Amino acid sequence: MEILVNGQPGMASAPDDASLGEIIQYLRVEFGRQRLVVRTFTVNGEEVFPDDDAELCARLAGDLEKLEVQLATLEAVSHDVLDELAAKMPDLAAQAVSVTEKLQTGDANVASEELQRFVNSVAYVVDAISNIQQLLNIDFAKYNTDEHDVKESFNSLGSQLNDLHEAVKDRDMATLGDILEFDLAPKIELMGTMMQALRDDIRQQVEAEVEAERKAQGE
Repeated sequence: MEILVNGQPGMASAPDDASLGEIIQYLRVEFGRQRLVVRTFTVNGEEVFPDDDAELCARLAGDLEKLEVQLATLEAVSHDVLDELAAKMPDLAAQAVSVTEKLQTGDANVASEELQRFVNSVAYVVDAISNIQQLLNIDFAKYNTDEHDVKESFNSLGSQLNDLHEAVKDRDMATLGDILEFDLAPKIELMGTMMQALRDDIRQQVEAEVEAERKAQGE
């Protein structure tokens, strides 16, 4: 089986008696050590999702023609994730207010469903930012403002989500609405601004590294 990495042959190889799953896991680990992230695996022209395709991953390399691997740097992937999340933050803040309005109008069933989606979205954002912060060793204090302590905001989000659950369980709609509209909504907006600044810093770093590599190759 031929392995192409970002379209280039000869950068990786595998024995014919190794399974596709073993090869994929090996490549993930090895590239990860180089701070590279696999964006896609493509086998014989079709994208593979290893966690969902056990039958294909069990096949041997000798039975397959070509594995194409698309890589990106950790910084580039983090930039893309931040770009996507930052774009969604205004909608997420608006969703907090929307849930409050539905609670006030007595539309409990719709509010409950929307609240669950909101909580899941906030939890996803927190996990994503926490992972990026750890992987890139980011100092959140750099992004603090007079009105926003980034680290404190992330630390308090977990407890505020727990407060939401308690308010729902106690059917305390007044507290629920206050947390959503006056605590979480403005905090989410400020977090969105922080993520845009962090995204821009990472983009500048990636561009500087690309330029330095270009100059080095030209020498």
